[in-house]
Amino acid sequence: MGIDEHSGIVNNEVRVQIDKLTIYGGRNLINPINNCTFTLHRGKCDKLPIEANETIAWNTRICFQWYCNIDEHAIRVESCWVGSKYNPVYLINSNGCSAEAAMISTPRYDHKMQKALSLGWLTVRKVGYAYLRLKCNIQLCHVCDEQCTLITVKSVFFFFRFFGI
Repeated sequence: MGIDEHSGIVNNEVRVQIDKLTIYGGRNLINPINNCTFTLHRGKCDKLPIEANETIAWNTRICFQWYCNIDEHAIRVESCWVGSKYNPVYLINSNGCSAEAAMISTPRYDHKMQKALSLGWLTVRKVGYAYLRLKCNIQLCHVCDEQCTLITVKSVFFFFRFFGI
């Protein structure tokens, strides 16, 4: 593959296919997926979500937003990858931290631990594909469970100031 072919792949705009969230944990929940969302926003977190038919460039700044509206439960975003199930590039590891700091920040949570935001870029490209697959897991825990403090991120940063909302 020559230089022109590589630059063609890098410069291609692609769609992002967000796979259904995998949600586990929590207490006495029926279909928690119905109360959770994962959206991408171009540039800033307060912009409208990127639609399925829109494309992004390798240098498009993205706000990643995860939200679960489930009473008395906190979330931890984990094991997010881009690429394919068989050849994933992990963005967020199983501990809920950035696995690729050059591509995405570790998620920051609101005071209720129900919303998380990260900033970054989706610079991964696959030869022959006009889209990227993106998949994330969310672990839920009931706020009264002693173990909940062990799985949730220890600190809530300057959430709204950091993300400009």
